[in-house]
Amino acid sequence: MNDKTMSLALALIFMALAVLEARNSVLNTFVLLTIAATYFKGAKKGYAYMIAASLIAVCFAAVSGLSMLASVINATFFEGQKSFEVGIVGFVSLIPLLKLRRGHTL
Repeated sequence: MNDKTMSLALALIFMALAVLEARNSVLNTFVLLTIAATYFKGAKKGYAYMIAASLIAVCFAAVSGLSMLASVINATFFEGQKSFEVGIVGFVSLIPLLKLRRGHTL
């Protein structure tokens, strides 16, 4: 899979996640749309935009994972509600970062 195809595929994934998240959180939707827009820009401009979008997505996935962990702890000890964060899917964007580590030039 070449860079342009990967960038477009990831942009569509994050666009779909933004649509799914729109009812739950406006801020998460904004972050997901920003990631999707950066991937779309990466399809036109180059690999550097893919790296930037991947870094944003991985950071957002890590924050979403911590939020899910806090939700589970809250539900376990304090009888709160468990929630699922769609941002956790952002770990799929590690693919371009691993590709860079294997020697892809910017």
